[in-house]
Amino acid sequence: MRFLTRTLKCAVCVVMVAMFSVMLFGCDAGGENNSGNGTSSGTYPHTSSGGTSSGTSNDTSSGSSEDTGNKPEVFNPSDFLTYTCPIEEGDTDWYETEGYDIIIQAGQSNAEGNGYGSVGNTNAYVPRDDILYYVDDTHNRVYNLSTQRFRVMRAEERSTAVGKCNDFSLAFAYEYLNSGLLPLNRKILIVRTAIGGTGFSENHVNFPNWNWKPDGDLYVRMINAVEAALDLPYGDSADYEHRLVAFLWHQGENDAIARMSENTYYGHLKTLLNGVRTRFNCPKLPFVCGDFVHDWKNETIGTANACAKIIAATKRVCSESAPAAFVPTEGLKSNKQDPTHPNSPDIEIDNIHFCREAVNLLGKKYFDAYMALIQAGYVD
Repeated sequence: MRFLTRTLKCAVCVVMVAMFSVMLFGCDAGGENNSGNGTSSGTYPHTSSGGTSSGTSNDTSSGSSEDTGNKPEVFNPSDFLTYTCPIEEGDTDWYETEGYDIIIQAGQSNAEGNGYGSVGNTNAYVPRDDILYYVDDTHNRVYNLSTQRFRVMRAEERSTAVGKCNDFSLAFAYEYLNSGLLPLNRKILIVRTAIGGTGFSENHVNFPNWNWKPDGDLYVRMINAVEAALDLPYGDSADYEHRLVAFLWHQGENDAIARMSENTYYGHLKTLLNGVRTRFNCPKLPFVCGDFVHDWKNETIGTANACAKIIAATKRVCSESAPAAFVPTEGLKSNKQDPTHPNSPDIEIDNIHFCREAVNLLGKKYFDAYMALIQAGYVD
């Protein structure tokens, strides 16, 4: 059955390639260290069909959302503010080449992942051997970069004292795999570089360079991690090649709180994106970013105007940096809005972070926007 499923996925790939005339873009270099891989062969029960979601949760947490805003919707490319450009055909036949399809995930806490509670109308992520993390010990908040070592491990939700905590790259990666975009002989590697409470502002008293500017520790750490991922070996294979396929960004809450101006944020984000694309020779690397939690940006005193400046700057960067997409987040609940959030003194019930169900939906929205970029990129 597994062989049949994989074969059908391959057939979908062929049809997509024929429709779009060219294959997915790719960037250079490669390898893998399979240490830390699990043995589970389970599949994520969520399926993708034209951007719709179906099925019921297999999560053991109780309760479900009463807010219809969190229910899956039929995908329409016009739902996303996308900025496209033609994606050029490369020389590499990725369906004949082993290696990683690498996804960069960067930003602050909503990219790092802080969604708790039930998965509600979505499905819990089930780890797989073909979706991996490249991650360090940042959750221990070790700010000395010289002590941090990235490692390959099977991607999974974090286990905490109050239950599972997820990030949107998991839903994005599964949709990427389930859509047929991943060739059968390749794996997904998510380079996890997001850290909560960070931005372009320099607000750490003890770590003044802990920011995303080109000379900031966070930017340097991200670049070093991606370079290391591109140099990883790939099992026992002697003939492999990795490629960067997506840059997923969610950040700005910290700089909104710091009351950063629109032009200042615009300059920083555009410099960051241009720096990544230039460094890795990927001028057409798709960039996808998203809006804040509406419960926080609209309800917190004095935040709405500050957030509007950051969002306006982000949209400006996208409009000038095709292929890029901005994902709206209306209807996605915060941890505070989710009645299934664990009631524990060990964790604050906040409204700045998407809840666990909303994080799953956010990852799917990111992927739908990503697919809209790919599809529109081949239209005259």
